Amino acid sequence: MRILTAPGVLPPVIVGFLLGSLLCGMGTFRQSPYAFGNSFSEKDYLTGPALRSRLEWHVNVAFVERPFRSAVRSLSDGYQIGVLLDRRVDPDRPITLQLKDVSLKGVLEQLARQGEAELLWVGPVAYLAPVGKAWQALAAAETCEEILRLSAPTLAAEWRRPSPLSWPDFTVPRELLAQLGEEIGWKIIGLERIPHDLWAGAELPPITLFEKLGLLLAQFDLRPIPEPKAREIYLEPLDPALRWRRIYSLSPTQQTTLQSLSRIIPQAEVTVRGNQLAVLGTWSEHERVIQWLSREDDRQPRRPARVPERRYTLRQARGRFESVFKQLSTALGLELQLDYEGLSRAGILPDTPVSFSVENATLEELLRAATDSVGCDYRLEGNVLFVFPKR
Repeated sequence: MRILTAPGVLPPVIVGFLLGSLLCGMGTFRQSPYAFGNSFSEKDYLTGPALRSRLEWHVNVAFVERPFRSAVRSLSDGYQIGVLLDRRVDPDRPITLQLKDVSLKGVLEQLARQGEAELLWVGPVAYLAPVGKAWQALAAAETCEEILRLSAPTLAAEWRRPSPLSWPDFTVPRELLAQLGEEIGWKIIGLERIPHDLWAGAELPPITLFEKLGLLLAQFDLRPIPEPKAREIYLEPLDPALRWRRIYSLSPTQQTTLQSLSRIIPQAEVTVRGNQLAVLGTWSEHERVIQWLSREDDRQPRRPARVPERRYTLRQARGRFESVFKQLSTALGLELQLDYEGLSRAGILPDTPVSFSVENATLEELLRAATDSVGCDYRLEGNVLFVFPKR
């Protein structure tokens, strides 16, 4: 197993192996199959400025033949980033990726390419979809919001209130969508358009109802059309040539260079009010707007964020020597190398009992406590943990 680490510091990963009671500050598990509304996320995913700051962290990564879903989850859990893997992306595709001193945002983008997917942010969710398909989630969410905003602004405001969303393994998406409708007292019409499927579990940070519907339905090339009088949501195929309006914020510099943008998207309908840019166009045109804005932003150099050192608390870790160290190294994103011959001569066998605890410990203190508990020693070289008898 490999996981992101920042140069000279620890990754923000809590040791998560089943060796006893692990104090990690998480919430309790939910009791219902699907969680909407006011339920909370045990992962405590980041949103807003905290998320933007986290994405600027410069980190190292080393994945070797790691299944795509597993690699994605390790980054999601380790860095508190909500990620959704589209049903059409191969979750078992092996990933080999080694990067040094790259922003976390850049790592996610390169990981997506390795998985033959593309990354698009839908609110605070990193959405990984097949190349050329990710835009559908934005289109589905934003067109639904525009329809409701014009026809029922009070309802639209209610739907904009963010709340978490989660579902367990083996979830049937039809049932998930039907339950989502029931939660708000609406009926979803056209669920038969969704083929039978079983989804892996997922847990997302607080997002709007529009974003929930968009992320779920886009995976079937569908978008929601709300009818507030009937309190019904109709499912409609997503047209590849769909045109919809998006609002962008302009910096003072960008406001002075709008003429260059009009040459880039001559067929789109563009209006400007103050620092707000409204564009009615296809996704291809919106994508060109995003790229234009990004080029303007890149002219302002940014300093990489400083990554704080991670500390670990582990109460009463117990187990067999080999199993404990394999799970410990996996949780820390390290490759384990055990000197079986030397350890055996020292009387340390694979099934030798191990028991230790640490509180607010550094990585060095954690590994020292683990090895001292059976009288062995360790050496850490890069991402490789060597364990051998004391000399």
